[in-house]
Amino acid sequence: MLNFADSDFSTTLPLQGSPETRALAQRYNAMALKLREERYTLHQRELILDKVIQNTPMLVLLIDARQRVIFANRETERFFGRTPLAGQTLETLLQDHNDAVKALFQAEQDGLYLLPGQHDENDTYHLVQGRFRLHNQPHRLILARQITRELARQEAAAWKKVIRVISHELNNSLAPISSMSHSGRKLLGDSADPRLLRVFRAIDERCASLNQFIQGYATFAKLPSPRCQDVPWPPFIEGLHKQYPFKLDGALPARSGWFDPAQLERVLVNLLKMPMKVVAIMRRSPCPSSSTRRSPRSACAIAAPA
Repeated sequence: MLNFADSDFSTTLPLQGSPETRALAQRYNAMALKLREERYTLHQRELILDKVIQNTPMLVLLIDARQRVIFANRETERFFGRTPLAGQTLETLLQDHNDAVKALFQAEQDGLYLLPGQHDENDTYHLVQGRFRLHNQPHRLILARQITRELARQEAAAWKKVIRVISHELNNSLAPISSMSHSGRKLLGDSADPRLLRVFRAIDERCASLNQFIQGYATFAKLPSPRCQDVPWPPFIEGLHKQYPFKLDGALPARSGWFDPAQLERVLVNLLKMPMKVVAIMRRSPCPSSSTRRSPRSACAIAAPA
């Protein structure tokens, strides 16, 4: 039996007196029980709604006609860096913030707004607001959600589609050019002008270089979404060390990493291959001497992996 001692319908009428009085008491008790159950259900729904709003990553702010905060969730409190916000005016909250933040919370129209973020980058917020009447008083509900990551994901997806289309079209053009260049060199024969051979050789080299460039971008465009999992660091680093020797500076984290091991391994392998290629090129082709003097601060050193 639920305890509704604090309810307005917590008492029940005794079934005494005339039949009419007992019938009326029964109807009253049934109605009181139904109202208590509905009030309890409504209270539980309010608790669920409050739990969802408090833990949503969206900024939720409710203000009245006097611009006084009636409700603010935890994300809004973290945004303004103070708690509680209820009872404070919107003007007081915005007085220590820049014009971009003021424009977001004082805007009359829904839309996208840019706020200064970290590392000199802007964060994009999507503003949605509505006006309601609570207790016969006008109120304004402000909902602002950061969509920077979502926009970056959609932009990356759009670029992948563009890269696939461009690589397809370029491949269709490079194939006949390379074929005609090869056929032209065959038709010239050994007694042909060396300058023509150099021209065809240059065409072949540029076609091969451009094709390699396109294939690199096409590989990026076809890269699947990462499948993250718990990966212990020691065996992962040991497998990487077997492919390209290197010297580990510092200790590995004790906790496992959460990433796609195949994709991260490809990234690290490319990072390890690059300095080795640069060192090999520098050993084959030493830098030409120059009369220009350079300060010691502008010099750079490249060390091959251990």
